[in-house]
Parts: sequence; C-alpha cells; structure tokens
Amino acid sequence: MATGIALKAQYVVNDTYNYLWIKYAGIADNAMVLTSNFQNDAASKQHATPFQTIWLRNIGRLVKAAKVDAKEYAFVDVGCGKGVSTLYAAWKYDFKEVEGFDFEPSLIASAVRNKVVSKVDRDVRFFVGDASTYTLNDRKNFVFIFNSFDEHVMEQFLRNNVATFRKNASIVAYANYHHLDVVESFRPKKVVNIRRYRCAVAFF
Repeated sequence: MATGIALKAQYVVNDTYNYLWIKYAGIADNAMVLTSNFQNDAASKQHATPFQTIWLRNIGRLVKAAKVDAKEYAFVDVGCGKGVSTLYAAWKYDFKEVEGFDFEPSLIASAVRNKVVSKVDRDVRFFVGDASTYTLNDRKNFVFIFNSFDEHVMEQFLRNNVATFRKNASIVAYANYHHLDVVESFRPKKVVNIRRYRCAVAFF
C-alpha cells in the first residue's frame, strides 16, 4: 500500500510541476498525439511512439546526475515532438546551444509555434530530422532522449553517432528508459542509473 501511495504522490508532484511550468511559460500546445495521426510516411514510422511530454523534472535529474558544466555542451532533444522539453532545457539551463528535431513535420510545426508564443527568450532551433539516419554535429553533445522510438531506431541512431560521441566525450541522457540495454551495448565509459525514475546518463 505504501508503495502505491508513494507512486501516486510521485505522479502528482511531477505532473503538477509540468502543469505549472507549461502555464508559466505560455506553451500553447502540449496535447498528446498518437502515431496514427502522424503525417509522415517514412519507414521509421512503424518504430515511432506517440508524442507525450516527459516529466520535466526528469531533465533536472539527468543534468544533476551528469555533473557537468552545461555551458560546454549543446543540448540536443532527439524526437523532441512539440518541443516542450527542449524549451524547458533552454529556459532552465545554460547550454551552449539548444536544438530539437523530430521526424514528424506536424510536431515540429507545433514546436516552432510553442517557441514563438512562449516566454523562453533564448535561441532554440527546431528542425525535421529522422533519428534513424541523422548524424549529429561534431561537438560536445548532451543528447536527450525520451522514448520517441523503439529499440530498432535507438540502435541505428547510436550506431550513426557513437564515433562522434566518443570523439567529443558526449553524454546520452535517457529518460523513462525502455531500451537502456541498447545504449549499454555501445559500451559507454560509465552509466549512472537513476532507477527510481527510470532515467540514466551514459558517458561516452
């Protein structure tokens, strides 16, 4: 019973934080979108998951666990959806650059609209990109992933980018992980696992 009560409290606290920040920031569109409503007909669509916003406090948990200076990294939101998590990271942390991409054009259009109407006043770049084929810029990346796709796309994304990760000592911050075993199969130097929140930070 105590576990159930604690879990319910955890949901209430984190969902309330999301609600209050989204309202404060003036985010216009945060509604869930099912994959059946995606306009994209790319092959990777069969590996996509519905859009929903992460518990924003998990971004803080991942940044804290990473113990790095955000100013040294570009924050890259992979499968950013409507950009809520991207905008939150730009508002909350002093990352060198902030950008988000998603393979679904309608979600990116919503992300751009959210940026325009929000109180987040720093530069944030949104663009259409498919995680199964996209290669990141050659720099120190703080790569944020929140289950926008299955293990098939996760494996392809990591395979395409692991050399850049290792070259630049990049970080993969994985929230509400379902496929942490795929990340670990690429042999990061260290993995910090926040088991209570199913979050992990992989250092390459």
